[in-house]
Amino acid sequence: MKKRILALLLAAAVTLTIIPIMIFTTAGDTFPTPEGFHDNDYQKIISFLMQGDNLANLSAFVNWDLADPTTWEPPNDRTGGIEWCQFSNPRRITSIWFGGTNWDREWGFNLSGSLDVSDFSALESVNIERNNITELIVSNTPRLRTVTACENQLTQLNFSNTPALTHMRVTLNLLNLNNLETQVSIAEIQEITRGNVG
Repeated sequence: MKKRILALLLAAAVTLTIIPIMIFTTAGDTFPTPEGFHDNDYQKIISFLMQGDNLANLSAFVNWDLADPTTWEPPNDRTGGIEWCQFSNPRRITSIWFGGTNWDREWGFNLSGSLDVSDFSALESVNIERNNITELIVSNTPRLRTVTACENQLTQLNFSNTPALTHMRVTLNLLNLNNLETQVSIAEIQEITRGNVG
């Protein structure tokens, strides 16, 4: 009997140590921007992750400590992640990968809500495909070259002041592409994939 209780206690302790810190985070929690990281970039990602079930959904795939952006893993198609520029002070986000295009995870992270990456001055690429995101705001992102946002629930896009944008994939959303074309200078876009509801 004592061995069984000890085994249960040991199993519980091991389980608690491997559960990501994100599970214990609630919507009311606040996170001061860590030293050396840009306040705008950090706080907007935190705000997005605190929407709906985003935190719980993402924690099924990654083991991030929200208070430590160095744990947010370099982006790749297996785990997703956020890449921070190593050479800026404060550090800025250069890449966001919340997409779902690999053989292990057919869909994305089931993230939803509005992702605002406006004023991310070092941001070069965003991949949010195969989620349930309804709005993407990428205004004032002068280095942004690629946006992949297929298979979401997007009804709103804001692409103002994105002079480097050359590739945009937004198929299978709820967008009215006629409205999108008034926001983005299509002559500067090398690739825009069509196939939306609107």
